[in-house]
Amino acid sequence: RIYAHSFFNSKDLPFLSMVIITLALCQIAFEKNKPVWFLLLGLACGYATSIRIMGIMIAGFVLFFLLIDLINNAKKKEKINAQLLGMVLFSIGFCFLLYISWPYLWKGPVKTFAESFGRMSHYDWMGGVLLQGQTLLSDKPLPWTYFPIWFFISNPPLWLLLGFGGVVMAVIAMVKNPLQFLQNTKERNLLLYLMCFAVPIFAVIVLKSVIYDDWRHLYFVYPAFVFLGIYGISKFIDGKYKLFIQIACGIQVALVAFFMVSNHPFSQVYINSFVSHEEEFIRKNYDMEYWGCSHKQALDYLTTTYPTGPIKVCVIYRTPLDNNIMMLPKDQRERIVFEKEATKADFFITNFRLHPDDFPSTNIEYEIQVLNSTIMRIYNMHPKQVGIPRQ
Repeated sequence: RIYAHSFFNSKDLPFLSMVIITLALCQIAFEKNKPVWFLLLGLACGYATSIRIMGIMIAGFVLFFLLIDLINNAKKKEKINAQLLGMVLFSIGFCFLLYISWPYLWKGPVKTFAESFGRMSHYDWMGGVLLQGQTLLSDKPLPWTYFPIWFFISNPPLWLLLGFGGVVMAVIAMVKNPLQFLQNTKERNLLLYLMCFAVPIFAVIVLKSVIYDDWRHLYFVYPAFVFLGIYGISKFIDGKYKLFIQIACGIQVALVAFFMVSNHPFSQVYINSFVSHEEEFIRKNYDMEYWGCSHKQALDYLTTTYPTGPIKVCVIYRTPLDNNIMMLPKDQRERIVFEKEATKADFFITNFRLHPDDFPSTNIEYEIQVLNSTIMRIYNMHPKQVGIPRQ
């Protein structure tokens, strides 16, 4: 799912990548405790926040840790210059790169940032999502279970088991020795991962923030979840379970790889085995190919099958069609003519967004299936005129 999104998701995946970079710099900065690393960390946090405003969360965690180190040093009557300098350089780096990489802030940094944060918390989105067979419209808040359900069904089962196992073990270790997690130690990285995973989810649920299209707005919590899973593996990998864990992980990687290769380029619709893969079950219960990327394959099919003349096409949502037309060869683009009414078109293309059921027509010209559910279908509106048999 994340691999596929890296081809077309211009915000969620860059932010996820910056979160990984920021977490790495955070570990290095506190380990080396040198001013230049805190400056770099601030720059990374600032740029991450310019992509998605939730990046300020990590900045808050860093300042929290620096404050704890400052208090601990003060109690021990040690010098606090390094912590103070680190806080200053981190803040300068954060504000500098946030400002220059987010032009919207230029007309009033504090005011516009506050406005953006407020809109993020209660984004006015007009649309709908499909969850467990129910279409949920944006005029009402999504149920708090929306993210947990999607997270549970759209990640490989073993990674879920290892990740939540790591979460439990990290929490137990923190309860047993909380001071170890509040001092500048390697264990504190686990606390950072726990916070980066749990706090955004908790905030979205409490604030009732708008999220849609599976859980892509929270993809950035996944790296922390993976790191916690690795922590869980590390507790067993050197013991008698080593071979079992290696075999299990190898099988899971192989299964995921097989799915990705066999369903390329549509691995973004991955749903694990916790959901039935019976004929059309996923399509009628969960959002699948909501980006409309498959319109490219639809257009390729039509322009190849009908090599001459205009091709009149009708779609429910025009944006995916327009975006994919731009990827056609120049001589083919003008052949695609958009019609608002299906009866005036030669073909009707659907990715079943907000319409998971079949359409009345039985003239199915072409379709693509993943996990036994149709993600894109072309209906031939005038089969006698076009004269192409069903594929």
